[in-house]
Amino acid sequence: MSNRKFDFSLPTQLSQVIMRHATALSTAIILSFLLVAISMNIQTRMREAAQRDLEKSLVTIAETSQHALVSWIEEQKRALRLFADSEEVRSYTEALLAADRNHGDLLKSPAQSKLRDWFAPVMVTKNHLGFFVVAPDGVSIASTRDTNIGSENLLIQQKDFLTNIMSGRALMSLPLRSDVPLPDKRGVLTDGLPTMFVGAPVRDKDANVIAALLFRINPQDDFDSILRRGRMGTSGETYTYDADGNMLSESRFMAQLIDAGLLDKTAPDTLSLPIRDSGTNLTKGSLRTNDRGNWPLILSALDAITKRSGKNLTGYRDYRGVPVVGVWLWNEDYNWGITTEIDVDEAYAALSNNLAIIRTATFVVVGLILTILLLSSMSRHRVVTSEKRFRNLFNNTSDAVIVVDPASRRLLDANDRASGDLLYSRLELLELEILDLHSTTASEEILSNWNRMALENNIVFETSIVKKDGSIFDAEISVSLADLDEGTVCQAFIRDITHRKVLEEKLSHSQRMETVGTLAGGVAHDFNNLLTPIIGNAQLIAANIEANSSLRVYTDRIISTGNRAANLVSQLMTLGRKSESDMAPIDLPPVLDDAIKLIRTSIPHSIVLTTDIDEDCAEIVADASQIHQVIMNLCINASHAMEKEGGELNISLHPIDADDAIVKMISTLKEGSYAKISISDTGQGMDETVRRQIFDPFFSTKEKGKGERNGARPFHRA
Repeated sequence: MSNRKFDFSLPTQLSQVIMRHATALSTAIILSFLLVAISMNIQTRMREAAQRDLEKSLVTIAETSQHALVSWIEEQKRALRLFADSEEVRSYTEALLAADRNHGDLLKSPAQSKLRDWFAPVMVTKNHLGFFVVAPDGVSIASTRDTNIGSENLLIQQKDFLTNIMSGRALMSLPLRSDVPLPDKRGVLTDGLPTMFVGAPVRDKDANVIAALLFRINPQDDFDSILRRGRMGTSGETYTYDADGNMLSESRFMAQLIDAGLLDKTAPDTLSLPIRDSGTNLTKGSLRTNDRGNWPLILSALDAITKRSGKNLTGYRDYRGVPVVGVWLWNEDYNWGITTEIDVDEAYAALSNNLAIIRTATFVVVGLILTILLLSSMSRHRVVTSEKRFRNLFNNTSDAVIVVDPASRRLLDANDRASGDLLYSRLELLELEILDLHSTTASEEILSNWNRMALENNIVFETSIVKKDGSIFDAEISVSLADLDEGTVCQAFIRDITHRKVLEEKLSHSQRMETVGTLAGGVAHDFNNLLTPIIGNAQLIAANIEANSSLRVYTDRIISTGNRAANLVSQLMTLGRKSESDMAPIDLPPVLDDAIKLIRTSIPHSIVLTTDIDEDCAEIVADASQIHQVIMNLCINASHAMEKEGGELNISLHPIDADDAIVKMISTLKEGSYAKISISDTGQGMDETVRRQIFDPFFSTKEKGKGERNGARPFHRA
């Protein structure tokens, strides 16, 4: 055993060093200036790196949103060409063109009703708002609505749109204000809502263009939805605008625009909103003037006039007058621009915090240097006082601290926290070697880490520590070498990280679930776009063949398979987004009774279903459908576990008062009255490995082909 005595007194060591070097003052001053210069250089580099990263994120969002819009538009055009090239549309159009060009005759034409009947299922399947057939002179000769027939089509307003379709091109119009009332988000018919049209040429047998076929599209369904996915953080926004700098899409800040007076509260419409700079932050007050025509366009709109892309990462005012940073792209093919912006305050919030930390750290370090100089000038009795204070700090620090002889690896000193954490007295600790605090299986790893000290002087590693009673906890150990008069020693700071390990595992699991959900939702959305024309075309074929046709079985099979695929897509999209709950006061006994009736008809006769329902259980605030879903799924899972040998399935409902003991077990609860639903069965149960994975999507212990493979994720979401 080592007999070295150790005095772990940092102020004494510093005093001795400073007093031996008369040049300490000048060295400290030079070091302070150098530290400030390094700090300023680091801050400059951090600003540049933050701007590069921000630009990359904004460009990625803008380009991804633009690509998604273009893909959606091209898909709509491809689908419409199929209808425009059909024999039915061609023949009905030729019949209408041959009729007298007036409202009455066109409306009474048999081709009009046949065309409407032919397109009716298409409108439902694709969720379109209507169709038009427009003659070369711009007159609507067929339409979903009677009022449009025989009148000039709304798209005459968009320069060259109908002309380009008549020349043989398929096009998607820019959003424009509808000429007829359309359903809003609540389903209420409202005047002046935005609408879009996709158009394709109708050709005769000689491939000559004879008319234009148009579908009316609601921008809120896909156009605005795609742009909403490009919203970054809490203030980021992606929107589109035309060559005149007018907004084409929905704004994220409708409430702010209404409060500022830019939009009418009774009928808010961003199509009437030019993206101009008011010169003041409108979120902090109402409009100072309504003379919007004299307001200058914001930077992205100015570039739109000259059809250029651009960026600004230092800050400019958006159409709310709020300082933002952003990038913008101009799409020459579709004649619109797309901008992705985010408030400056949010964009550089992390950078500002980091710079503040660096400045603070710089001032702290400089202050420490000056403090050391001040300490070096103190008298001996002040140094002794400082030594006592440091010993007190050493013993009361939040981490366990031990001092080790690097040669013998014996403990030379330990603070009070080390004694408390390791369950040894200080004298007992001084009898131990460092390996005595670790299990025998970790000896090689510990020796390797201690050998690193000779090369690195300062190391941090994680390991397991064995207490006196044999229990083990995870620890982070930071070890550094210190040169003292008595020789070189190792200082080891031991921190219990058991709780942190648990939190890290939970965070990692949560991130994996979010990634899987996002991936599943994205894939499902794209796959759904592919299913739509498949099911739609199969329905069109089925509608045009006899019921007893030999082809009917194939079309029915396509439609049935497509619908099953659509149901799978719906489940994937549910996994990829947060469900909207209809929370309301509900009476649980009727909800359970409904579920029990369905369960009785769904489980084998070999399973005995028993219930214990307290009919006087108080109401709760919940989503009744989610409660019903959880009960059904749990019971079906239980029946699968008992279907071979039978068993007993019990469902019970009782009120319960959550006391302090229950709250400690379930951290999300608060003390109070609750309703407790218990579902138990006599199946084989599950081990700990299975229990940890029950909320993982696609996890299942069932055989292939039995049940859904979403794990218990629906229960967790409910």
